[in-house]
Amino acid sequence: MIDTIGFDDRAWLDQYGNVYSSEMRFQERWNRTERDALQAVYRLNDPKSYTKPWVSTVKTFKRQTGVEIREEFCAPVEEHSFNERIRDPAGGHAPRSSPNKWRNK
Repeated sequence: MIDTIGFDDRAWLDQYGNVYSSEMRFQERWNRTERDALQAVYRLNDPKSYTKPWVSTVKTFKRQTGVEIREEFCAPVEEHSFNERIRDPAGGHAPRSSPNKWRNK
């Protein structure tokens, strides 16, 4: 089980903009159901923002051969970098011109 607390305004709850408070607790329960399968159930409890806990349906993840696991970002501070490197090019947007602070001069 993964039990996460201590949320602040640097995170987001979901893509819909649902609210949460600093009292939110997010739990993930992972179980290996067979050699190449995992199941997860997520629980969100925030008595300041919601009248009862929310519990997800069971999510099943199966191992796939020949598929690369992609990197995901959880912090808004990383969103700009992700958008420039992955989302914008995938959507056909021209790269933004910005100075590279790591370039040797």
